[in-house]
Amino acid sequence: MKRRSTRCSAALGASLVLLRACPLFAEPEGDAERARALFKDGRALAASGSYAEACPKFEQSLKLDVGIGTKFNLADCYEHLGRTATARTLFLEVAATAHESGQSEREEAATARAKALETQIHTLVIDVKVSSPKQEIRRDGIVLEPAKWGAPEPVDPGFHEIVVTAPGKKRWHARVEVPLSGDVTVQIPALEDAEPAPSAVAAPAAVAPAKKPAPPEPPPPEDRPAATDNTVPIILYGGVARRASTAHRATSTATAI
Repeated sequence: MKRRSTRCSAALGASLVLLRACPLFAEPEGDAERARALFKDGRALAASGSYAEACPKFEQSLKLDVGIGTKFNLADCYEHLGRTATARTLFLEVAATAHESGQSEREEAATARAKALETQIHTLVIDVKVSSPKQEIRRDGIVLEPAKWGAPEPVDPGFHEIVVTAPGKKRWHARVEVPLSGDVTVQIPALEDAEPAPSAVAAPAAVAPAKKPAPPEPPPPEDRPAATDNTVPIILYGGVARRASTAHRATSTATAI
């Protein structure tokens, strides 16, 4: 019994060694360390007032390790860059996460920061009077659900790209600026019909028939060899060539043939 227990323990130990060595079960190495280093760099840049350089550090850190402190600092960074709508959204996410984990102090701080931004939030309304089947609207590259058409959406101040597409329709787009002082409404017109696509296969061009070359002209009379009285024609008799003795004989024989 003791020998059997020893064998089981050895087998279990070997299995655990294999699981540790297998890369499928290993966690990504260095992600947490890189996230902390990026977060530290972001804090240093933000402390010096370099928020444009600090925000990308916090963004990269957040992709490697989703931390509530990183998200709070990123929201603060966005607020300093004037991206008030995005900052407020992140503060609210931090407050919700802190509430779930029982971190009341962080919840209160994030909630207060989000509330302070409410008066600085402006909206963009995309008003669609007539829509085409399967019409799609994108705002800054992100698809806007039909349920949000006509509803005020909080956006950051600045320029926003609106693109509207539908099968068989011309593409419509506009570049809209949302100022710091008010809200903006964009009217989406009815899309125009797209022009029919040209035929993919063009008809072959007609090929004119090639002209036959004209036969060569006979040489002029002066170039022909002149016949003499001494010319002796060759006359065929049953496939055998014989020479005529005189012109008169050759002519009569040829006539008889």
